[in-house]
Amino acid sequence: MFYRYFLSLFVVLLFISNGDCKQKKYIIRKTPPKASIVMDIKTGEILYASNPDVRTQPASMTKMMTLKLLFKALKEKRVKQNTKIRISAHAAAQKPSRIGFRQGEYITVNNAILALVTKSANDVAVAVAEHLAGSEKRFVSLMNKEARRLRMYSTAFCNASGWKNTSQLTTVRDMLRLSRALIFEYPEFFPIFSTKGFYYKGQYHKNHNNLLGENGGITVDGLKTGFVNASGYNIAVTAKKGPDRVIAVVVGGKTAKKRDALVQWLLTCSFNKLAKRRYIAENKRKLSCATKLLQQKQSAKIETKTANQIKIDQSTIKNDNIINGNERNTENEKRKINTVKQWSQSSNENHGKSEQYSSGILGKSRRGMRKFL
Repeated sequence: MFYRYFLSLFVVLLFISNGDCKQKKYIIRKTPPKASIVMDIKTGEILYASNPDVRTQPASMTKMMTLKLLFKALKEKRVKQNTKIRISAHAAAQKPSRIGFRQGEYITVNNAILALVTKSANDVAVAVAEHLAGSEKRFVSLMNKEARRLRMYSTAFCNASGWKNTSQLTTVRDMLRLSRALIFEYPEFFPIFSTKGFYYKGQYHKNHNNLLGENGGITVDGLKTGFVNASGYNIAVTAKKGPDRVIAVVVGGKTAKKRDALVQWLLTCSFNKLAKRRYIAENKRKLSCATKLLQQKQSAKIETKTANQIKIDQSTIKNDNIINGNERNTENEKRKINTVKQWSQSSNENHGKSEQYSSGILGKSRRGMRKFL
């Protein structure tokens, strides 16, 4: 009993420490850890994983959580698309990437979403956090609470933008869970992640995700990129091909191009795997149908053959009965004929005898009469 109690207490403390930004400082490596993971979004099956639980800094992939909480506020009607968000001094002081607001300026919720998705603006991320929770610190508490709800046990958020912080850590597995939650919980907002760029005050802000669009039959339609020196070039993407859709998360890329090349390779291999599996399943289904059809045909042939044999047997029996009946009738007729013949013969014999006997009497009587005439 006490053993279970202490074990439960240890798990709870470990769980709380994983979601606490004030945990032990992360040791920065000379080379960013490399990790990747791919999931079939329909089934939740992990198709590929390499170091999925190695902890590293999420960089601007952090903004996926910031956006998730903003989507939640929109869904709960705490804010609207045209709600104006004020830029504070703290928000305006954020380092690039940023839009470049001055203190006291405003941005609408709709433009804030586009700025986070495409430009990955740090100043806008902090402004959103302050507007929703009153301060970035309180907003971070909401981020970690939501992370625990999504079972992101290895993640600890320390800011709303993803700016480098040695205590802000995550894994590709946790980022995968966050990406999947965005797609399933907020499907009405998910198409925003495929925005390739937007104009704001006459300036065009291009999306950092260069994989967006169709390439080789694979269509990438989200989610978010990121970069800090400690974790390298990171990305979380969702892609579809035919009936299949997958999510891939990669961290530790030396360059954006090498990261993107790895993602394309992972997507190609994953879709090929799913297509091959579907092809095998379809062939098994066809083989099963063909086998059942063949068995049905064989059963039908056996039933027909049996029915014909029964008819033949019944006909044979009937014919045998007829033949046997005819034979019996013939024997009866023969008996009757013999009986008649015997009766006729006996009758004739008796008649002859009677005739002879009667003629003898008559003869005697005639001879006697002649005597008396």
